Amino acid sequence: MFWICRVLTDCVIFHGTALGIWMVSVSFMGYVMRPLSWLNRALLLMAGATMFMTDGLGKIGVPPAILGLVLAGAPVGIEWNAGRRQASDA
Repeated sequence: MFWICRVLTDCVIFHGTALGIWMVSVSFMGYVMRPLSWLNRALLLMAGATMFMTDGLGKIGVPPAILGLVLAGAPVGIEWNAGRRQASDA
């Protein structure tokens, strides 16, 4: 059973790191589906940075990866809806 937990932990760490890299690179590039506002870029940069933090770094009671996903949810959701609205208008 221990090896199953170890494999799952490694998968979560890998995917969290991959998402963090994506969030930081999107914040530097400045667009997902269309140009991002500076506020959305800052939120994605902070979200990506929290994806790299270790669980013992802060004593906030919430794993930083979860906090990063919540921070990234707003800008990505806004861009997703705006892209769908643009596609339906065309």
